[in-house]
Amino acid sequence: MIEADRELSVMVQEIWDKDVNRLKPGTDYRISLGTPGLNADMNDDSDGAGYPLFSFVDESIFKKESFFTFISLLDNYESDTGEPETVTLEEEAENHKFLDCMLRMPTLKLSIAHKYLVEKQLSPEGLPEFKEQLYRIWFVLYARRGTSRPDSSGFEHVFVGETRGGHTVIGFHNSIQLYMQVNLGNSD
Repeated sequence: MIEADRELSVMVQEIWDKDVNRLKPGTDYRISLGTPGLNADMNDDSDGAGYPLFSFVDESIFKKESFFTFISLLDNYESDTGEPETVTLEEEAENHKFLDCMLRMPTLKLSIAHKYLVEKQLSPEGLPEFKEQLYRIWFVLYARRGTSRPDSSGFEHVFVGETRGGHTVIGFHNSIQLYMQVNLGNSD
């Protein structure tokens, strides 16, 4: 492992270790890997799962400010790539509220990352400037290939998920969003 990889790994592990809001398997949630359903076929678009993925989630966790402000962002986006996004003043305020919450976390998650990025000369030292950098990375819209109108953001792709052609899911690296979509009947 090269030194830069080791340093990054140590920083990420420190964030993980100090995360007091991290959900605990068996206490805050249970998942069922189950077995494939009788009609499972890897070549079709049907689910084929024998059981729901989430057998239990303690929804009281969603009342914590970090979860509440995060969840408020999940309905702010058009899922189809190519569909232009419109950001309302209310959505912009939600973005800032979420960032403010993240920057004052008792575990200092972003402070750990901020310190690392400053040491690597990848972020400004000042917290207001760092917040502005995070806002640009996560929330400023950009146009995907083949379109001239902004239709995506880093936050949308990674945490909310997008669809291409109405059925291919891209991004969506987030178990909370997955749980929400299962509850809405949009996923299984």
